[in-house]
Amino acid sequence: MQYHLGEEAEKRKLKSIAKNANKEWEGDISFPALKINKMNASVKNIASKMTPPSITYQAPANANWFTGLHPAVRNTMVIAGTAITLFVLYKGYGAYTTWRASQSGKKEVSAVQDSLTALQSQGISASFPDSQYDSWANELKVAMNGCGTNQNTVNDIMTKLDNDADVYKLITAYGTQTLAGCSFFTSGITGSLAEAFSYKSMVDPVNAIFKNHGILYRF
Repeated sequence: MQYHLGEEAEKRKLKSIAKNANKEWEGDISFPALKINKMNASVKNIASKMTPPSITYQAPANANWFTGLHPAVRNTMVIAGTAITLFVLYKGYGAYTTWRASQSGKKEVSAVQDSLTALQSQGISASFPDSQYDSWANELKVAMNGCGTNQNTVNDIMTKLDNDADVYKLITAYGTQTLAGCSFFTSGITGSLAEAFSYKSMVDPVNAIFKNHGILYRF
């Protein structure tokens, strides 16, 4: 009987030990989870501290509106301002030279008209109607406008002129025209037919044609 009671007591003791061991084992499971949570919190805290600081520029206390700007902004404004100034000067110079050439062309046309009147008084008159000279003047402008020159068109028109009166009539019909440049950076030319031939390097070929046809006028 005593042995039986001792066996029962031993079983209760073993159950108590097992129960306590189970609680300790469960506690061991909760510890790593707690540790992981703390580690995550630490990583987040470190990451927040690693955020790159914002870059700010502190202007001098005595700076005006321009010197108070960030150096990169100032440099950009200086470069842009210089480019705009140069562009305006370039266009302004082009406009001035165009106006000056136009005035020179008008004087040349006026002188040619006086010469034409003198020829007519000598009995030398134009060979074609005025509309023909107007048409040739337009063709010449198209042939010399922009890049390059259609020399065949120029030569064909020049060979059709019979005398100096025809040359004068053509110069008068052309008047002053503007020939576009070959690119955005070339302003072209505004002037008389003589100036257009000079600009397009057509003076010598045209004068050679006049010589062969017995025409005294020379560009």
